[in-house]
Amino acid sequence: MNISSKKTNQQNEQIVCSVCIATFKRPKLLKKLIRSLFEQKEIDDIKLEIIIIDNDIEKSAKEIVDEFSARTSIAISYYEQPVQNISLTRNKALDKSSGHYIAIIDDDETADEFWIRNLIDALVRYNADAVFGYVIPIFPLNIPDWLQQREIYFLPMGKTGDFPLGFYTTNCIIRANHIRENNLRFDPEYGLTGGEDRVFFDMLLYEHNFKFVVCREALTYEIIPTHRAKLKFIFHRFVQKGNNYARIITNSKSRKCQHKVSFLVVKSLLGIAYYSLLLLILLPLKRKWIFSVIGLALNIGKLSALFKLKFFIYKTENSNL
Repeated sequence: MNISSKKTNQQNEQIVCSVCIATFKRPKLLKKLIRSLFEQKEIDDIKLEIIIIDNDIEKSAKEIVDEFSARTSIAISYYEQPVQNISLTRNKALDKSSGHYIAIIDDDETADEFWIRNLIDALVRYNADAVFGYVIPIFPLNIPDWLQQREIYFLPMGKTGDFPLGFYTTNCIIRANHIRENNLRFDPEYGLTGGEDRVFFDMLLYEHNFKFVVCREALTYEIIPTHRAKLKFIFHRFVQKGNNYARIITNSKSRKCQHKVSFLVVKSLLGIAYYSLLLLILLPLKRKWIFSVIGLALNIGKLSALFKLKFFIYKTENSNL
């Protein structure tokens, strides 16, 4: 066998991993993310392709992608999705991906140099269908210590190999075959409000029996902007999360979820009373007090959804990043 044919066979044997990135008006942050993907290590057996879906009609990501495409051997593709809807944008990324695995990361994160290696190793080791990695927040110096707690901004996790305590698209990988065979997609109903990731992963878990595990070694990093560490923003964010949670339950056709609806009003009202009391009791203990604020916001959000209210969060607030 000559050298060229041997090299071709090795390339054909490589596992292809599609890294899907939905982006909206964050060119500077996107540039840092792409650079971190080009610096992945111990992936000689893995062929990366990077799929960028730009949800900005002004194509703010295109120049960044063109810049990288001109000087790299890694396949990087750029597509537009002009209708503002995060679900449609994520779905286009799924449609354009061709890998055995689909890794998803947000455009305001960067990946550890062993991110892909650790995600795929966990998939294989635990015979999983989806793996969720660990997001580490990076805080500016002007954020108070009591607001520098990871669980204010990201869902808690278990140990590596455990079933995850929450599901999210900020740092995950999925086996692609079942996704394509069944045309599984994100629900556009949640494309402007958030919650699309929870609906998607609930579908994979409960309707398609996916096996989920945690991999704490698969690290990504996200800088928490100052505006996200303000009390007003945190409160509104968790009202939104509570609203999405209740909307998912009330919109579900499953009997199990419909059974929960009848208890949700009472539980929300009791939750509002309980966390309002905790707000007063824990006021001197800021590190604990903030989670009373979060609990109150979640229950207000749940109650609002039962009155058919919903809130929209995808705006252009980060257009200067």
